[in-house]
Amino acid sequence: MTKHCLRLSANESYQGAEEELEALLGIKISHSTCQRIVQRTAYEQPTAKQKVTQIIVDGGNVRVRTPKKGEGSTWLGYKSAVVEGMYYGAAFQDNGELTDWLEK
Repeated sequence: MTKHCLRLSANESYQGAEEELEALLGIKISHSTCQRIVQRTAYEQPTAKQKVTQIIVDGGNVRVRTPKKGEGSTWLGYKSAVVEGMYYGAAFQDNGELTDWLEK
């Protein structure tokens, strides 16, 4: 449960993590409990494979219109990153993919 709480809280708001935990596990855990779990958890310091002096991260939303007249459009999120001004990566609706790319 703690692992799920940490992962969901990293990718969503604490309120969103609360809702997802209940949907996935059938357990009601308040958003404030999720926040306490995150704040009380000790994390290992990452070990860098090489020295990085610059990372630029950006993100935003893209409005996607539906083909049917009268239907509302949706907003979908993207994130992008540049490492050392040379290596570029981007992810659409998938924060984990970009995070995994940056950790390599």
